[in-house]
Amino acid sequence: MRDMARGTGRQLAVLEAAPIRRIAILRALQLGDLLLAVPALRSIRDRFPRAEITLIGLPWAQDFARRFSRYVNRFIAFPGYPGIAEAPYAPARTAHFFSEQRACGYDLAIQMHGNGAASNGFCRELGARLSVGYYGDEKPEGLAIAAPYPEGAHEIARNLGLACLLGATCLTTALEFPLRPADTVEAARLLRPIASLPRPWIGLHAGARAPSRRWPAERFAAVAATLTRCEGATIILTGGSDEVETARAVAALMEVATQHAPEGEAGLATTALEDAEWSAREATGEAGLAATASARSPRPVRLGATGDDSSSASSASLRALRVPRNLSDGGPLNLAGRTSLGGLAAVIRRLDLYITNDTGPSHLAEAVGTPSITLFGPADPRRWAPLDAERHPILRAEVACSPCGFTACPIDHACLRRISSARVVALAERLMRKGAAACRNA
Repeated sequence: MRDMARGTGRQLAVLEAAPIRRIAILRALQLGDLLLAVPALRSIRDRFPRAEITLIGLPWAQDFARRFSRYVNRFIAFPGYPGIAEAPYAPARTAHFFSEQRACGYDLAIQMHGNGAASNGFCRELGARLSVGYYGDEKPEGLAIAAPYPEGAHEIARNLGLACLLGATCLTTALEFPLRPADTVEAARLLRPIASLPRPWIGLHAGARAPSRRWPAERFAAVAATLTRCEGATIILTGGSDEVETARAVAALMEVATQHAPEGEAGLATTALEDAEWSAREATGEAGLAATASARSPRPVRLGATGDDSSSASSASLRALRVPRNLSDGGPLNLAGRTSLGGLAAVIRRLDLYITNDTGPSHLAEAVGTPSITLFGPADPRRWAPLDAERHPILRAEVACSPCGFTACPIDHACLRRISSARVVALAERLMRKGAAACRNA
């Protein structure tokens, strides 16, 4: 973090000209984005210990702000603004929002939302006495303290850079996520069915907001089946309310992978399932995938229709799969759609290892201290990968088109498709051999 720009003497003098009593911070983004902003929030609080700090974020983040009350005093829902895609823009609503916020009399507005192309304008309309932020080609009017947008920097460093411009000296990079007693109680209730089952407990998170960030469900299933058979693992599936079908797909495909792995073989044999699934998909589309699954699973069961593309297994193929085994027989505990944010964090805290797509819960694992493996596809690992690569390694495939900004891959999804289940299993076993995934019996 030593290469971060610091505020000039003239800029810092502007800050000292009058007390900073009220601060507004714009970061209207998702879970992972806010978790990677926590070090900057901590730093800004240390710099301005008596200031009232308001976070302007997406509505979901209200509970997040309450959880970090040490750093944030107030939360205001982002109303939408032209050029900021995270929320719909309604001119009358936004005008009313600015009228109310100008009355707050902010001394400082901090633009912590991208390169400032649209967000600097939003912060300017808050009417704060001073503002700080990054900019692109040219410094816009209204930014009292500013620096060029640091392309290529890690997101934690980028956010801390704003605090550095303000003269902050507390620049620690550790993530955190405070757990409440209710979170721990929720996790204990949800994990009760596996309380007597063997360690290691390994969590899998197969969902992600963007389809381009989703490793195939059949490969998660192959990994789960292998770790269950070869390591004696107990598998826990996690996911949000919009990822229930994805988790069901993994559970069902895990049963197929288990039944068709050769007896006595090591875990790498499970790649036969994923290879067959991909071959079927490429040759004949989803109909071929359905036929492949149906041929393997003579006892059909309908797992539920869905129009959601969050699983790489189609609805037709899922209807052909067997019912997943019971927990006592090595089946997974499916918690998708059943956890609050705090409950999910507390569940992850109890795991020995967490294997996940590049999405918000991957950063939760880092924040609560659980060893993890993150599967990277289109996102830039220089910006988003965990800083502790020993405890939280990533896997990715070097392809010419990654990183990219697509939310749905327009070609062959090679960036994730080329990550085999064998690589994931090998890395998981290495982490467990090293003892990084030591059992937690709390």
